[in-house]
Amino acid sequence: MATGSTHGHIALWNLEERKLQSQMREAHDGAVTGMKCLPSEPLMVTSSTDNSLKVDKSEFYIHFASFCRPYP
Repeated sequence: MATGSTHGHIALWNLEERKLQSQMREAHDGAVTGMKCLPSEPLMVTSSTDNSLKVDKSEFYIHFASFCRPYP
């Protein structure tokens, strides 16, 4: 599961182990308002109150792509 914070951070949670898997601090300068996985690419698009959209292929987002599946 991925979550965005009001401080612009994005966190990836391992629900099976119930722990924080990875975190990108200050991904945005404002609150994260949306996150969307692109089904055909290892990418995630995020939006924020800082009026930005970010598309990134960094290791963080590539790792996130493995989380982009429905949770049972």
